[in-house]
Amino acid sequence: MSKPQQPKPANSAEAKGADDTERGTTARDRQRHYREQGWWGETRLQDLFDHWVKTRPQACSVVDPPNRDRFTSGAACRLSWLEIDAKVQALCGVMLDRGLACGDVVLLQFPSVHEFLVAYLACFRLGLVASPVPLAYRAHELNHIVPQGQVKALLGMNRVATFDHGQLLVQVARQAGGQQVMLWGDNLPEGAVNLGTEMDRQAKDPTLRVRVHQATEKNPVTADDVCLILWTSGTEALPKPVPRTHNHCLVSRKLMTEPAALEIGECMLSPRLLNTMGGFAGTVVTWLDCAAQVVLHQPLDLPVFLQQIANERPVFTSGPPALLQTLMADPEAMRLLANSPLRCISSGSAALPEEVMLRFKQECGIDILNFYGSSEGGSLSATPRDMDDLGARARYFARFGAAHCTSTLSTARYVETRLIDPETEDTIEQPGMVGELCFDGPTMFTGYLNMPEATRAAFTRRGEYRSGDLFEIAGDRGQWLRFVGRRKEIIVRGGMNISALEVEGLLAQVPGVREVAAVGLPDERLGEIVCAVVVLAPGTALELPALTRYLQETLSVAIYKCPEALLRVESLPRNPAGKVIKSALRQQVQEAASSSDGSLERRGSRS
Repeated sequence: MSKPQQPKPANSAEAKGADDTERGTTARDRQRHYREQGWWGETRLQDLFDHWVKTRPQACSVVDPPNRDRFTSGAACRLSWLEIDAKVQALCGVMLDRGLACGDVVLLQFPSVHEFLVAYLACFRLGLVASPVPLAYRAHELNHIVPQGQVKALLGMNRVATFDHGQLLVQVARQAGGQQVMLWGDNLPEGAVNLGTEMDRQAKDPTLRVRVHQATEKNPVTADDVCLILWTSGTEALPKPVPRTHNHCLVSRKLMTEPAALEIGECMLSPRLLNTMGGFAGTVVTWLDCAAQVVLHQPLDLPVFLQQIANERPVFTSGPPALLQTLMADPEAMRLLANSPLRCISSGSAALPEEVMLRFKQECGIDILNFYGSSEGGSLSATPRDMDDLGARARYFARFGAAHCTSTLSTARYVETRLIDPETEDTIEQPGMVGELCFDGPTMFTGYLNMPEATRAAFTRRGEYRSGDLFEIAGDRGQWLRFVGRRKEIIVRGGMNISALEVEGLLAQVPGVREVAAVGLPDERLGEIVCAVVVLAPGTALELPALTRYLQETLSVAIYKCPEALLRVESLPRNPAGKVIKSALRQQVQEAASSSDGSLERRGSRS
């Protein structure tokens, strides 16, 4: 089987036509430059893992969530690097016996358990392309992803909480064309490979290590090969595939290690979803970079989270702003944190109040590290090594690439940023002027897989990635960036990006809905929730529970995309061209939310 077709680099002459002369560089020129600078090299992700297996074989590597049995099968494990390696080898044997070959794409859909890491590493060792997707995705999303990503096999757990996850993967595979489904767990659906049984058999085979070695020798993998396909989290109508090479992943290996000052073998607690760019870079790559003892957490359960901090004593963890606010409101939790060895907590996805930075530092001695990033590779940070002032760290990000940005982070040396006028692409240098943030550098992807039109739209004429997010220059020397808003219509619920366009397309299929719009409604815990604003057909009625049931049961939509608020209106506000005026709609929704007339129906507000 051949490797998945590579997208044409957005900064190549073929993609940009005559515009490539503006910068005078091609993808090959950039690759040469990145290698000359030492940003790219020959190291692959599996090389880091193999190094720790050889040098720290008995050291603890991975710790499962203690409440694992509540949400999936199998006992919670504490595994050394050598024990993880044995599982990786066994899974490689199963994959080889099932005909998977270098370059094949493997979809990974897991909760945060050690099997997720084993699956990643087995893919990397054999030169397979790992394609992780959110656990909440259902048939609606997977039926798009499997053919678009050229997926050859689907891996996961058979049971996730009370959901029959294995059956979902089998159904998706059948509809897509009979891809292989491999599952951990009991009572598997017909047609699925039992990974527990098959891996036990492989582990007893004396030829296993030789067969895996021969396979890797026959199909050598370089650091410039694609090893990962991430999926954008809904800034457009459906997720888009983002291929990333080993070099793309490893150039930012110090993204968390440096600001958190992680030493070899120190403990980190990860409540992150391992399928996202933030989870992969912040957990998987960080784990491999410094041989961390990674303690997994799934799902976000505050008592379990605090128990893990008390028992495992991590020095580093992460959490969205909502979690930080919850911890601040709990005196016992803050006392526990103050008496723990925890040094840093990374956060992101929303602005942080200055009070958060101040209280965690003053009461607990903990630095909050704020990050911004995208699947495409753009990243910004606000850490003690970027800025000393806690208030500034809450409001701004370091303006990497600017002359007056001072930082000792390696990230600051290779990330290039530019603010542009979204329409003309003219550079914006004046503080206070809002522009679209663009990125360039060795972390950036080269294009969406097999989506040339989307790729062209994602880059400037200079070849920079257009983030779709609006920032302004700040600071007395123009050394900072302040997030202002989003050009793309997305709703950010608990750190997950939800496309308003996609939700509107789904809501339009609900019986009785004549017109519809989706907007974000501010929420103290999640940042935003999805609010559906609908115009109903004459003589019809619709309440929120029925709407949600239809989306989940009939359309098989991920639950986090389902509206948690519903406003019924006579008409939608539109401009002369007939386009819905979202700003007016948001104001209407917020007024309804503040009113006591009950016009806005929230989840749980009606029986």
